[in-house]
Amino acid sequence: MNNKITRIYLASILALFGSTDVFSNGNVPPAAAPAPAAQVAPADCSCCYTPDPAWPDSARFFRGGVYLGAQVGYEHTGGRLRGDYTDPKIDFTSPYSVHRSPNGVIGEVFVGGRYLLKNCMFIGAELGGVISSNQLEKNLTVIAVQRDFNLKVERLFAVIPSATIGYVLNHRWMVYGRAGLAVARFHSEVHDVDNQGSNTHLSHTKTMFGFAPALGLECAFSPTMSARGEIGGELYGSMHNSNNVVNDGITEIVTVKAHANFFNAKVGVVIKI
Repeated sequence: MNNKITRIYLASILALFGSTDVFSNGNVPPAAAPAPAAQVAPADCSCCYTPDPAWPDSARFFRGGVYLGAQVGYEHTGGRLRGDYTDPKIDFTSPYSVHRSPNGVIGEVFVGGRYLLKNCMFIGAELGGVISSNQLEKNLTVIAVQRDFNLKVERLFAVIPSATIGYVLNHRWMVYGRAGLAVARFHSEVHDVDNQGSNTHLSHTKTMFGFAPALGLECAFSPTMSARGEIGGELYGSMHNSNNVVNDGITEIVTVKAHANFFNAKVGVVIKI
């Protein structure tokens, strides 16, 4: 009986060590495989490209970076010329005031840079140079003293640095806005029509500052080229000068106050560098 209990006890010990040896041999179930890494979008802006399994960035037309271009269009001027003619000899002063709304052609070249955000928006800056064919002109006749003058004011050029903000609608279309400070050079002339002396054709130039807003739409044709159209304006304050016209030894004074606002519509091309 005792031998039987001993044999059972020894068998139990052997079974225990045997099972322990199994676990100590490294026969442990393999660890679970790590979860796959999350997929990362191939572009900064999901609206800026059309996915392509072979090349996800192949149709990405709007990118951050530098661009340049040119545009031309139509310009309307809402302006006013006013002032006084004074003849000190007879103590006579005659005021004048006239509105002028000429139309013309405007041209612009520009360079800029933009930074594309992940929410389909971009911010940037642009620098443009503008010239146009518009000018304010008036033939002034002072009936009381039978005197005739020709008055002329024109913007020679403008340089417009501006901040830009836009939204990419899809991989082909984008809307944007600009808010700029216009720095313009204006030229004014007073010409004495009745006399042709040395001091009868007077001119002045002056630098003026204005606000230049614009709204536009850009259509991309490729990653390097777009077309754009925009409407905008340049809003300036008043320019004032006084001209001393010498007539038969008597100094006549013709003052000119010009106020001009320019409104335009332009189309052009953008080259993305």
